[in-house]
Amino acid sequence: MIPEEDILHLIPQRPPFVMIDRLIDCDGVNTRTAFRVDGKNIFVSRGHLHESGLIENIAQTAAAGEGYMARKDRRPVRIGFIGAIKNLQVDLLPSVSDDLVTETATSGQVAGINLISGKIWCHGRIIVQCTMTIVLIG
Repeated sequence: MIPEEDILHLIPQRPPFVMIDRLIDCDGVNTRTAFRVDGKNIFVSRGHLHESGLIENIAQTAAAGEGYMARKDRRPVRIGFIGAIKNLQVDLLPSVSDDLVTETATSGQVAGINLISGKIWCHGRIIVQCTMTIVLIG
């Protein structure tokens, strides 16, 4: 079980650009986070969280996993940037007050570049999936 920790210690993003609420689990390869869609979120319009917010949610889940492992190993938390997004499939735009669970899995790391796959669940079904390359600096 991951201790309850302020998510801002694990990721470089700051409000209003924070797209995750809580780290559920992290083992160094797989990371799971939770997020409740708020009507005041910068990526919400007409009552739905849009694709850009969903993509950022996946990227921040990967960042939270990196940040958690860095803090565990007493290393500085690195900044990352999305390098590429592939095979993006969005089946549903979640509504305000929906609870999301996001999972990323790191499948490779080369020269500061992570290849991850990400999935977002809402109401028990996968609503978004993709792969990303994330470039880490620092």
